[in-house]
Amino acid sequence: MTTRKKFTKPEFMYIVCDWSKQNAILLSTSSEISAKAIEQSNRRLKIVPIETWANWVDENFSIFDFNDTSKIYQYDQTHGKRSVVEADITLLSDKNLSEFRKEIKERFGWHDALSTLCSLLMLNSTETPLHAEYANSIISQLQQCDPTNNYFTDAIIGYANATECSPATAYKELTLHMENIAHIRLRNLGIYIKYRNLLNSVEPARLREVYNLAKDELVNNSLV
Repeated sequence: MTTRKKFTKPEFMYIVCDWSKQNAILLSTSSEISAKAIEQSNRRLKIVPIETWANWVDENFSIFDFNDTSKIYQYDQTHGKRSVVEADITLLSDKNLSEFRKEIKERFGWHDALSTLCSLLMLNSTETPLHAEYANSIISQLQQCDPTNNYFTDAIIGYANATECSPATAYKELTLHMENIAHIRLRNLGIYIKYRNLLNSVEPARLREVYNLAKDELVNNSLV
């Protein structure tokens, strides 16, 4: 007997549907970035987020394996109720749908690889991950300071006292950290957008080539 899968924490599952084929589900993923990237590759596609932790969600969303290419499932939302059912033989034997699904899954795989690479490169981009985690608070405090008139917020002074430096030095140090994070993030974002669009526009035979170009620009030609 099939049992409902257990999720260790609240997380969304994103199903990618072909609306032109009775909302046939082509794949599922936990990555919102990759799901939205592949959605932009074809107007036939739409993504649906499913809140896996909620007790009102149809248990079939947890039981069915939407990445099993030997089966096809259909998403349905009638009268506000979301459900999923196994498709009949008509969709399963649709050769055009089968080929389209194969292409989408392959293209999605390279999208997932690209977004993962961008995330990996951010892991060693700061002296400590806490700089990125506390970035909003740090930037907020820096914006309230007036170093020209030697005015610094209590938070900046507190940081200076803790690290045994002057408030002016603390201000400069934290500013450099924030500028470095911004530079790396925006560079990665720009490269990601560039190659995400290329992954959606090239023929399947060129997907690996595009990913390798992205990897080369992100890693080998890094300015940071």
